Amino acid sequence: MLDDMRARSLQILPVIALIGVLLFIIYLLSPLLDGVVLGLVFAYVARPLKSRLASHVKRSERTAALIATAAIVVPIVVIFSVGIIEAVRQLAWIVQNQDVVITDIKQGFATISVSPDLIDSIINVTQSTVSTVPVSRFLTYSTTANVGIFLLNLVLSVVVCYYLLLDGKRFVQSLLSLYPQTDASRRFVRATDRMISGIYVGNFLVAVLISIISIPIFFIFKIPLIAVLAGLMFLAALVPILAEWMVLLPVALYVFLVRSPAEGGLFLVVGVVILYIIPELILRPYLVGKTSHIHPLLILLSFLGGGIVGGLAGFFLGPIAVGVIIAAYSVYKQEREQAQRHENNSKRTGSE
Repeated sequence: MLDDMRARSLQILPVIALIGVLLFIIYLLSPLLDGVVLGLVFAYVARPLKSRLASHVKRSERTAALIATAAIVVPIVVIFSVGIIEAVRQLAWIVQNQDVVITDIKQGFATISVSPDLIDSIINVTQSTVSTVPVSRFLTYSTTANVGIFLLNLVLSVVVCYYLLLDGKRFVQSLLSLYPQTDASRRFVRATDRMISGIYVGNFLVAVLISIISIPIFFIFKIPLIAVLAGLMFLAALVPILAEWMVLLPVALYVFLVRSPAEGGLFLVVGVVILYIIPELILRPYLVGKTSHIHPLLILLSFLGGGIVGGLAGFFLGPIAVGVIIAAYSVYKQEREQAQRHENNSKRTGSE
């Protein structure tokens, strides 16, 4: 009896040690989690293109993975970089032309019959608040380190995407070889992969459609930098529910101050209805639900819950958790139905 316990403990100890080492590695790599998760998302989105290149165009696996990675990642990086450059340029222009900006703001408020004294008070308070914030406060070591980690995660996401496209299938097969393979486990892996791929690909398609729809709206309201704003709408739409406001509100404020309050309010209403309510309540649930075969409410909750708990990485890890749970339930349900049918057949055979 004692020998059996010792033998079992010797079998369990390596597993415990392996789990401990994996948890320690995860802890060490936690600052890079965003890059790993983004790379996983990019790989799922680029995988159909890579498969098509490898099979139809007769490219090598390495070349197909490289082209697919560049086709997905390069436009996103370019859009993000141009958006940051344009934002910095606009802020620099505002700082250098404060008098023009203040005059436009006064004219905008004057059209809605706001008291000039109240306008001057608001402008004075805003200027004094901004002037009291030292620039050095935003140039601390922690801020610089966070920017460096963000850039490192961005580069890491490209590397992860490329190697997942190149060796992802072999990596998964190596992990699965550690466990006994059954028909149920294979169906579980296929169902999980299909659901996660459907979530990310569907979400990517929705972001592309929102970006395309935003172009005529920006054009009708004569908003400058249409291409940049459409690209930012695409990036914002990748994060459901929350991020579109980061583009719509500043643009509405710009129209409100530069044009007129009525036009700014009209743009906000049109933008919210066409670029927010319809895509989030109709378009995204339909497309993502159709591609992943998961109920739209579960997808919505997984994105929001994951984002609240885990930040940027959580937005994309939440749907993975939901996909794994639903895939496990689906396989369990199939196994139970098969067992029930087998039992019923056995009873009928015995009765005969």
